[in-house]
Amino acid sequence: MHTILKSGALFLVAVLLQACGGFSINDSNMFQKGMPEVQVLELSTRSPKDTYTINLKSDPSRAFKVLLFDLQLGDITADYLAVFENDKLLYWGYPYEFNRHPDPLLNEISRVALERKS
Repeated sequence: MHTILKSGALFLVAVLLQACGGFSINDSNMFQKGMPEVQVLELSTRSPKDTYTINLKSDPSRAFKVLLFDLQLGDITADYLAVFENDKLLYWGYPYEFNRHPDPLLNEISRVALERKS
């Protein structure tokens, strides 16, 4: 009987810890290019801390929706972006991943998205 209670208590602690956790890399590992925003939000354990639309100086006619998440890495929290064009997931990752990508469009998206965040 004592073992069952102990196992139940450990399970409860594990569930509570998971519930207290934030958006994690496990969430982003389920994302796929082209997913609609609603599906990305369904797969995410936490809502984004901010959502906004940006336009780029290089092509003002294109609009990109940005979901800004707080990604939990133990005690550290980092910015994590999910970017959509026409309700399709274009790219997601840490800002530095956008910045070092060979596509100048993604470089500019990250720069403008983080300027908008400030």
